Amino acid sequence: MVYKLVRFCVIANLIAFASLYLVERTTAFFGLRYWQDYAFFVLFILWGIATLLYMYPPGIGVGHSGEPLGDAEKLADVSNEKVRDTFLREDANHALVIRFLISGIPPLIMCIALHWFGK
Repeated sequence: MVYKLVRFCVIANLIAFASLYLVERTTAFFGLRYWQDYAFFVLFILWGIATLLYMYPPGIGVGHSGEPLGDAEKLADVSNEKVRDTFLREDANHALVIRFLISGIPPLIMCIALHWFGK
């Protein structure tokens, strides 16, 4: 479990850094010059993704098929299944949000360390 979290953290940081570096080198839009700038923006990207996933979870608000149900037992079975699926989806979404929050800790430490101890 820890191995999967570390692997996710490394991959998420590499993807965020590579995309930021690519955008910065091709456009110079952000004007990043120091390593702590890159660390801060990677932190901002990862925690921004976590915030958006927490505020707007994927898969919520899916409508029903509109098929009429004959009796109350079918309605209870369908509603219990939908509630169970909703809880499973929310648990998976919370786990993903926590992974993104944890993966932002190394850039935060790097940003603070580079700010305190020099460039």
